[in-house]
Amino acid sequence: MRVLTYTHLFPNEAQPILGTFIRERMVRWAAHTGGSLEVVAPVPWFPSVGGFGTWSAMGRVARREDLDGIRVHHPRYLHIPKVGTATYPALMAAGSMRVVERLHAEQPFDLIDGHYLFHDGVAGALVAERLGIPFVLSARGSDALVLPESRTVRSALPRALDAAARLVAVSAELEEKLVELGADRSKIRVVPNGVDRSEFSPGDRASARSGLGLAEDGPLLVSVGRLHRQKGHDRVLRALALLRGAHPQLRWTVIGEGDERSALQALAREEGVADMVEFVGNRPHDTLCDWYRAADLHLLPSRWEGHPNVLCEAIACGLPSVAAPAGAVPETLDERTGIVLEDTSPGPLSQAILDALAREWDPAAFDARAAVFSWDATVLRLDQVFQEALAA
Repeated sequence: MRVLTYTHLFPNEAQPILGTFIRERMVRWAAHTGGSLEVVAPVPWFPSVGGFGTWSAMGRVARREDLDGIRVHHPRYLHIPKVGTATYPALMAAGSMRVVERLHAEQPFDLIDGHYLFHDGVAGALVAERLGIPFVLSARGSDALVLPESRTVRSALPRALDAAARLVAVSAELEEKLVELGADRSKIRVVPNGVDRSEFSPGDRASARSGLGLAEDGPLLVSVGRLHRQKGHDRVLRALALLRGAHPQLRWTVIGEGDERSALQALAREEGVADMVEFVGNRPHDTLCDWYRAADLHLLPSRWEGHPNVLCEAIACGLPSVAAPAGAVPETLDERTGIVLEDTSPGPLSQAILDALAREWDPAAFDARAAVFSWDATVLRLDQVFQEALAA
């Protein structure tokens, strides 16, 4: 089978941590099935100049890259932020159509694998219609849970949902949301994200801390996620203020970057916990296992989620989690591998952290749970979805 993955979220050299979950899923699908994969990841046009944050990074993206043995193309398209939202899908499709048609003429694709409902999904539906091939669309999280709050986005989604031969949801919650948005339930398949157990596995805590230059004593909490309201980092800062007395040596490390860094640092000072917190910024994906191994507890107090890869990674490393019941968290985290919060306010969150730190966790439970979310199982389910789409 020859598949074209179509999404702006595929990582590139200028943005290496963008959409790593999509790269992992599709590269492993190709390796496991022997399928042929090519990627078109459109990028908004922006001049290659510095000083404009993410926009400058996009301006540096090469027109073509080879990542993990996969050819990745980055055609440009016109995109004016916050203006003309309804035009975004058509502009993305128009900007990438020439590249897609050339690749299809060289070696025809069997189907298009789209990720993110808007505006990628609507644009992907237009591209698939032009080529006359099936279209599979995956909902990742905020694209189904948050973006449809915009009337413009919500009104555009039926075109993509109707055009898709199959729809993929990474959690049962997203499946229900797709139905609410007008999708045909019979076309939806739940395929969770996976975890590479050769990369994420238990290890010696002291060695991991030494390698990262961390203090050997004192409990260490870790969170991995962008500095955004979605991730609930503010909830942890308020809970830490209640924990200082019980654990004066407690430290919390946050791996990720985002627009809320300054606001979170200000809140840490306001709560009197700035000395307990370290925002270390982005880290390469292949180094995250060291942080999980070094930590005593993983925190994920998100306000919304799809299927959080970080939860699977923590489980695979034998690290317990305290997490809010967002997205696929209740489907992923059981009572033997962590605590799913009923209440995310400071008191219950701080108590859950204390309970998790005091508990003796069974390593065998983490190994068994991680096996459920292996990439082998995920790509087999995904390939079945692709086969169904071709048959349909």
